[in-house]
Amino acid sequence: MAKLLESFEMAKLMSLPLGMVRACAELARLLGLAEPEAKKVELPDKQSAAQANYYAMSDAQLLALIASGGGGAPAH
Repeated sequence: MAKLLESFEMAKLMSLPLGMVRACAELARLLGLAEPEAKKVELPDKQSAAQANYYAMSDAQLLALIASGGGGAPAH
């Protein structure tokens, strides 16, 4: 952390605002103050329905589907 503070001071002396911001951002990340950006992924309706079908299946049904080589959505 000392090196990051030193980098900040050096960037400040050299009038490099981007370097100052980068040093602060890195310090915040190291101190746990910056959360990683959360990305939400939404499935199309067809994929959501297939996923719901797989969740509804028992382990035995899933194993049978895998053993049969079936990769498509299960028929109910």
